[in-house]
Amino acid sequence: MLQDQAYAMDAPEVKGTRAERRRAERVQGIALDQGLTGELERVAREGVEAYCLNVGLSSLEGAMEEEVTAYCGPRGRRLGEGRTYVRYGKAPGSVVVGARRVPIVRPRVRTADGREVRLRIYDQARDGRFLEEAAMAALVSGTSQRRYGGVARAMAPAGRRVFGLSASSAGRRFIAATRRVAKAFRERPIEGTFLALFVDAVAFGGYLVVVAVGVRDDGKKVVLGIHQGDTESRAVCQELLEGMAERGLRWDGRRMLVVTDGGKGIQAAARAVFGEALVLQRCRAHRCRNVTDKVPEDERETVRRQLWRAWMTEDPDQAKARLEGLAGRLEMQGHGDAAGSVRADLEDTIALNRLGLGPHLARLLGTTNVIESTFSQCETLAGGRVKRWRHGEQVERWVAQGLAMAEASFHPFATPREMAALARALAQHPSPAEQPAAA
Repeated sequence: MLQDQAYAMDAPEVKGTRAERRRAERVQGIALDQGLTGELERVAREGVEAYCLNVGLSSLEGAMEEEVTAYCGPRGRRLGEGRTYVRYGKAPGSVVVGARRVPIVRPRVRTADGREVRLRIYDQARDGRFLEEAAMAALVSGTSQRRYGGVARAMAPAGRRVFGLSASSAGRRFIAATRRVAKAFRERPIEGTFLALFVDAVAFGGYLVVVAVGVRDDGKKVVLGIHQGDTESRAVCQELLEGMAERGLRWDGRRMLVVTDGGKGIQAAARAVFGEALVLQRCRAHRCRNVTDKVPEDERETVRRQLWRAWMTEDPDQAKARLEGLAGRLEMQGHGDAAGSVRADLEDTIALNRLGLGPHLARLLGTTNVIESTFSQCETLAGGRVKRWRHGEQVERWVAQGLAMAEASFHPFATPREMAALARALAQHPSPAEQPAAA
C-alpha cells in the first residue's frame, strides 16, 4: 500500500531549468514523506494487528468483488437478455479471524431466475474449523466456557466489533472439534505392521470407553481405535478389534501380541478375532496387585518381589515352577485366595517368557503402562472440569481428546534392535497346535 501511494505521487518529468527541476523534486519528496508519515501514524494509532486486519479485510473485499465480476461481468456493462447472473446488492456478513467472528458487508449474486449464488471466497473465509480449533485449545488449557468470550475479546483488535464468543458458542465449537477427533480414531486407516496391541478401558461417570494402542515394527506407538460401551463386554471389545481389522490392521503369517488386564471380555474378543495367531499376555502389574491385596500388609513386599523374580526368569519352565512354588507356600500359610490368583491363567502371565525376549523388552511388554499413561492424560483433562457426565458420547469425546494430546507426545516404544527381536520372536513362535503338550 505504501509503495502504491509512492508510485501514485510520482509526477511527470518536469522540463525546465535546473533550479525548477530541483524545486519540483523537493515538492514531490515532501508529499511522499507526508504520505508515509500518515500511514505510520495510522499503524501507531490502531496497532499493528488492527492495521493488518484492515488491510486483510480490504483484500478480501477486493477478492469477493473480483469473483462477482467473474459471474456478472464488469459493473455498468449491459449484457442484455442472455446474461446468467446479476448483482443483487450487499448484505451483512461475517468472517473468521483467529478465535472470533468479525462483521463485514458482503456482495450478493443471483441467477437470472432468482436463485442465490454462494461466493466461494466468502464461504472459505467463514470456515468454522478455525473457531472450533481455537475453542478446543482454550478449553483444554483450562479456560472455562463462560470466560472464553472475555479472553477472546481481550485479544480482539482495537476498534473492531466481534461476536460469536458466548459460552454456548464456545461449547458448541468444542463439541464439534472433539467429535471430529473421536471420529478420526474410529475411522482413520491403519497403515504399517503392528507387532503388539495394548487394550484396556477407562470409565467416567459410569460410562466406559475401550481403547487400543498399537506398537508398530519401527517402535512408534499409535492409538488404533476407541469404542464406547456400558461394560467391558466381549461384544464391545470385539467390535473394536474387528473395526481395526477392517481399517487395515494385518497379522497375516505371524503372531499378534495382545497385552491386557484381567478383563474376560477383552480376552474372549482377542481370541475370537486373532484365533491361533494370538499371543495373550496378562498385565503383570494388575496380577501383582490382585495377589498382594489378599495377603497381610507386612508380607506384601516379599510376595511382590517373588512374583517379579519369577516373571523375569528367562526360562519359561523355570518361571512357571517358581510361580507354582509361590502359590504352594501361600496356600500353606493360609492365603488360599492369593494362591488361587497366582495360579489363575498362569500361562498368560508368562507368554513373554515363551517368546524368549530380553529382560528390558519383557518389562516394557509385561504391563499395560503404555495405555495407562494415556488414560492419566484423559483424567487430567476431564477430571476437574466436567461436573456431570450426561451420556456415553460425551465421555468418548473427552477421552478421544485426551488420547490425541497423549499421542502427540508419544516417545518410541523401544530401540530398533529390540523391535527387530520382537518381530523375530513372533515370527518363530509356534501356534498352540504346534506347541508340545504340557507334561
